[in-house]
Amino acid sequence: MRDTPSPSLGISGRMAALFQRHALTPLLALVAVLLGVFAVLVTPREEEPQINVTMANVMLAFPGASSQDGQQQVAVPVERWLRQMQGVEHTASVSRPGLVMVSVQFKVGVSRNDALVRLSEVMDAHKADFPPQMGVMPPVIVPKGIEDVPVLGITLWSRDKRPAGELEQVARSLEAELQRVPGTRDIRTLGGPGRQVTVAVDPSRLRERNIDLSSLQATLAAAQSVSQSGQVIAPAAAGHARPQMITVETGEFLRSAEQLGQVVVGQHGGRPVFLSEVAQVMDAPQQVQQYVWHTPGAGAPVLAGASAPQAGQVFPAVTLSVAKKAGENAVDVAQAARQRLEQLRGKLIPEGIEVSVTRDYGVTAAEKANKLIQKLLFATGSVILLVGWALGRREAIIVGVAVMLTLTATLFASWAWGFTLNRVSLFALIFSIGILVDDAIVVVENIHRHLAMDVSAKGHVAGGDVSRSQNLPEGMAHGHVAGGDVSRSQNSADAHEPLRQRLARIIPVAVDEVGGPTILATFTVIAALLPMAFVTGLMGPYMSPIPINASMGMAISLAIAFTVTPWLALKLTRTG
Repeated sequence: MRDTPSPSLGISGRMAALFQRHALTPLLALVAVLLGVFAVLVTPREEEPQINVTMANVMLAFPGASSQDGQQQVAVPVERWLRQMQGVEHTASVSRPGLVMVSVQFKVGVSRNDALVRLSEVMDAHKADFPPQMGVMPPVIVPKGIEDVPVLGITLWSRDKRPAGELEQVARSLEAELQRVPGTRDIRTLGGPGRQVTVAVDPSRLRERNIDLSSLQATLAAAQSVSQSGQVIAPAAAGHARPQMITVETGEFLRSAEQLGQVVVGQHGGRPVFLSEVAQVMDAPQQVQQYVWHTPGAGAPVLAGASAPQAGQVFPAVTLSVAKKAGENAVDVAQAARQRLEQLRGKLIPEGIEVSVTRDYGVTAAEKANKLIQKLLFATGSVILLVGWALGRREAIIVGVAVMLTLTATLFASWAWGFTLNRVSLFALIFSIGILVDDAIVVVENIHRHLAMDVSAKGHVAGGDVSRSQNLPEGMAHGHVAGGDVSRSQNSADAHEPLRQRLARIIPVAVDEVGGPTILATFTVIAALLPMAFVTGLMGPYMSPIPINASMGMAISLAIAFTVTPWLALKLTRTG
């Protein structure tokens, strides 16, 4: 049976009358619970809100130029061009012999794709400012962002202090395997010496085949090798003064010394001349540019039969840094990468090489998110206990269910908005829990009060107490009493009305009585919080979960107070 709202009721009373016996009301509540569970399962968990600030490095090779020449002739004009772009926050440059790097940071809110397209267009438009005879190579644009920060750091080391070069070989093989883990993006190895092929040129063989050193260098560069053009040395031979050598790093197409030796560097006597004919090509360690050392802590695990390392003892190591794709759950990506490492033990990870996780952003993010969720549940439970002490057990259950539905629906709305589960978004819910519970408490308390007055009025009519019934609210106890017998009026009929039906009549009136002030109070708080969402700069996107989540939660709480709460009150309120 559906209650027909009285024409005198406002919007809140009409909503209560419509939903208190509607078959869809419990279904809507169930949907809110399922959406909240879905949001908790799929929303990425992070320590802090992800602020997307687009940055990029513009790399310009300037072979043979000093740091000062690179700064004056390349870095200064490039910075001037980039500062003229719309949306650029600031620029900076670093120059070293043969290379100039200009960093540009865009303002918060600038689209990554738009920023990179504009940057590429600006650099293409100024190509003519670097004539070919100047020797500046085409620019290479390397975008940077918050997703470049690794979520997992894996350090490889050994108790027998194996060299970093050996550890690097293991790390390189692990890179390909970890790249297959869903959600991973950039995986890099830090601390290894790197791969390098050394070409020891024999000048006498070059002269015999009429090949000059500059053409040899150009050929190696064209063969997709990175050549240290200024460091040319060749081994000393009989009749030659000093050894001279060319250092070559293998690139995409030349992956070994054997492949590099088969490069054709010229022709003589009608036949091709291979690099291996005029130089000795061999693997050689690259000059180390970075070191990684590992010091196990006191709680580091010790294998059976192995001695624990002494305090302060350091070991050569290399570190694998794993970054995740944008929008991926840091907890899931880090956990999947660690599981993959465990599967590779004894296969790609040889015996004697230790694997230590030195950074796990997923674990710390999950710990902080779970801790805040516990605080949120504790705050909700405290509110429910307080309501139970003040109004009663059944009223506390009604308020508790309304608050939990509000939180689950708000979590889904937060996920749909694009927020993650982090300390700021969860703090917004904890911060607003006292406000979210207000709507349900006000509605339940007024229903409780109206029911108490109605029961009191019926008791007075049945007992013939005219003086008291005259002071009760209109429509509750206006009857005629004579010698304890109730007259045959409408109020006499109401006295014998079934209690559940009487409650269904009371609830819309009680909700309508407080509906206007509740709506006004809710939108007043929203109006006070929402301007915080329009703060610009870095603090804007960092703090935006607080006003947006709190505002959505209060709007959802208001809707539940006028729909689900009356239905719960009709089902759970004691009428005996």
